[in-house]
Amino acid sequence: MKKTLLLALAISAAPFAASASELSYNSVEFGYAQNKLDTHTVDDDKSVQDMRPKGYYLKGSVELGKSPFYLFGGFGQGNDTTTAHVGTERVRVNAKQRSYEAGLGMHYGLNDRTDLLVETSYISDRVSIDRKGKHQRINDEAVRFAVGVEGMMSDAFEGWAKVNYTQGERSSAEFGAELGAQYSFNKTWGLVGQYNFTRDTSGYQVGVRASF
Repeated sequence: MKKTLLLALAISAAPFAASASELSYNSVEFGYAQNKLDTHTVDDDKSVQDMRPKGYYLKGSVELGKSPFYLFGGFGQGNDTTTAHVGTERVRVNAKQRSYEAGLGMHYGLNDRTDLLVETSYISDRVSIDRKGKHQRINDEAVRFAVGVEGMMSDAFEGWAKVNYTQGERSSAEFGAELGAQYSFNKTWGLVGQYNFTRDTSGYQVGVRASF
């Protein structure tokens, strides 16, 4: 499938309502991640069964001055030992997944404690397969468009929910969702958890966030 930008962030320059004062879009986050990827086709006679790479992730965001826009990005890496089909043979292989994301978002205050979120981002997903010294890599690039809400449910607890659409170069277009929450110990440090899923993938992250 040809790589194309099907969806883009289209936001007018009209004045925006104030964002929820307790929410921060300047942050750095890191922690543990585990994903589940459905069967990947390497070529006509090779495929890799469901993978569950486990590893770490790092991501962050920064507001663009006093505007409602923010930049965000992330990196994640995980490893798994799984089964591959080579013709009629079943073999064990080592698989590694690396994911990159970079994007632009906008937050709009619905009330004093809730923001509407609109995001678009570029995603690069790389799966490396090693077997008996032989190395093969599957690359996919995609564009993601997401709409959701984030809000403070108490002074220390916030949550968010997003619906997203992803168009990949190798994979078919699909809808998905993301659910997350943060418990803040103070104005800087918090414990975060997130779960995301689409038709072919799912995963969760648990980590620590520093907000500024």
